[in-house]
Amino acid sequence: MSEATDLVVRYEGEPQALDDTVQALPGFVGAVVQGAAAPGYARTEDGFLRVRVFGDPAIARVMLIGQGYVQEIVREERVA
Repeated sequence: MSEATDLVVRYEGEPQALDDTVQALPGFVGAVVQGAAAPGYARTEDGFLRVRVFGDPAIARVMLIGQGYVQEIVREERVA
């Protein structure tokens, strides 16, 4: 199994909307919002969303922040 990275982000909208957006970005296939399809389960305990990236997290950060899709990337966590 390849390594993935979770970007924990501040996003004020609906998790499903961000999930639809990241899955539609060119070259960004393999990024999903964890739990977006399950209402009430997508937010972390501290109220953020977790975007799981299966590609280059640096590109994901640039796209998410640079295009204004999220307000802030709070932290980055490697996933085995």
